[in-house]
Amino acid sequence: MNTVAISTDYQPKMIAVSELQESPDNPRQSFDKVALDELARSIKSEGIQVPLIVRIFDDEARYELIAGHRRLRAARIAGQTAVPCILRRFTDEEARTARIIENLLREDLQPLDEAEAYQQMFAAAGADHHPLTPADLAAKIGKPESYVRLRLKLLAGEPAVQDALRKQHITLGHALELARLDKSLQKDLLKFCLYTPWGQKRETPVSIAELKKHIAQNVMLVLASAPFKTDDATLIPNAGACTDCKNRTGNNRVLFSDVKQGDVCTLPSCFQAKVARSIDITLEQLRAANTPAVKITDSYSRSSQTPNDALTTSQYEVVAKGRSCDALKVGIYIDGQQQGKRVNICTNSKCTVHKVSAAMSTTTPGQKEKRAKARKEAAVRARIFAAIHAAASDVDLEDADYLLLAEYALTRADHNGLMKLTKLLGWPKDLFGWDGKTKLRAKLNEIGVDLAVVIALLASVSHELSVNEFNIGKAERLEALAKAFSVNTATIRNEVEAELAAKTATKSSPASKPTVTSKTTAPAPKKAIAKKAQ
Repeated sequence: MNTVAISTDYQPKMIAVSELQESPDNPRQSFDKVALDELARSIKSEGIQVPLIVRIFDDEARYELIAGHRRLRAARIAGQTAVPCILRRFTDEEARTARIIENLLREDLQPLDEAEAYQQMFAAAGADHHPLTPADLAAKIGKPESYVRLRLKLLAGEPAVQDALRKQHITLGHALELARLDKSLQKDLLKFCLYTPWGQKRETPVSIAELKKHIAQNVMLVLASAPFKTDDATLIPNAGACTDCKNRTGNNRVLFSDVKQGDVCTLPSCFQAKVARSIDITLEQLRAANTPAVKITDSYSRSSQTPNDALTTSQYEVVAKGRSCDALKVGIYIDGQQQGKRVNICTNSKCTVHKVSAAMSTTTPGQKEKRAKARKEAAVRARIFAAIHAAASDVDLEDADYLLLAEYALTRADHNGLMKLTKLLGWPKDLFGWDGKTKLRAKLNEIGVDLAVVIALLASVSHELSVNEFNIGKAERLEALAKAFSVNTATIRNEVEAELAAKTATKSSPASKPTVTSKTTAPAPKKAIAKKAQ
């Protein structure tokens, strides 16, 4: 079969739509219906401006579409019976490459569809005994090798990340940052992108810059400061040496070209496992040499994550060189900035040399002074609190006092809840920005004391407006506030359920609209009621 290169010299021919066969391995698997309808309207009025590229075969009379799948589908919608095509002869490999290149140049191919197309090219090339490398493919399509590798990483990653990308819950930038990290990390990082630390769904994902910062602080670990030998392949045999590890940024500069240090570990679980193993080995060696040795933490109190055999700072005293006693031991830090470091410690609370008991109870003179200062400040604040309470026993608050109280309550309410509250009220969000204090005060004066106090009350329960699949609990504070204002929440719940049921029932009939029942309106709050509730 003669191969004809892609060229604009070929004159287009009109081919019947019914004779064109769509390619079974077309890279584009996602077609936006709205975009197709828009293209169909354009074709109906202006025709097809760019001819389709069609593969022809010498041995059989058939036409296989290489490029122009969107245009063909839109032409069918527009009722076109024939479309302009440029006919070519391709090998199978050339046809696959042409499809991908045409989609990349013309149609903003979905990243996952594009990656699947690359996989098809690798598989087909291997089957033809002409294997491709990512560098070879990158050269074919005119892209950097890192571009191809990251697209392929998307397919090998966490399915939840792929799903979030397809549904546009995250951007391609987010997905690529996650894709180059180990699959075991991606689910937690995706949760960081989409949810707050308190489990509330974010209105928009965190910025890519914020995600990068989070990864740098919580995932990236500099191997130069590791408390173990990074070239030791026997420390954890299954993991091997860090110097040869795929999770070391220096071993994958294509994916981690933005990381300046070459010796950075991107798999914290493996790093910490090696730290723990190196500490155990050091302890074994010291004890074998009849040197008393224990694990120590740099935390004062014990947490649920502190091993039972580790001593907290309240149980030992670090000993300076030259000061010795019968209770001297070697302590190895298991956490903190000194993780893996060896120090001499004394654990005898009655030691006359190191005075450990005094250190445990009073620590340093500087800390003694700070504690005394804190106790004095706590006593002063408690006295001020009591004085205000006593002075307020017969006070008569003015409207300005209630407005000040409303402003105070609003500025200290849950931020996510406030954003939802402003949306419901139709207020601008900048009222709660860092420079919005003057605007907020003006707004409260505008709406008046009564409504300002009510909105402050609503702000105090606004965190219960944020509901997702992880926190569908009872809105106890919102329900209590509703009760204070005689709002029948059961009636409202029934109305919402009826509306949703009506919408579901009419999905099959878009032309008809569900009947919406009248909304339950809370009685206008009186000033006395508002003040009592406050």
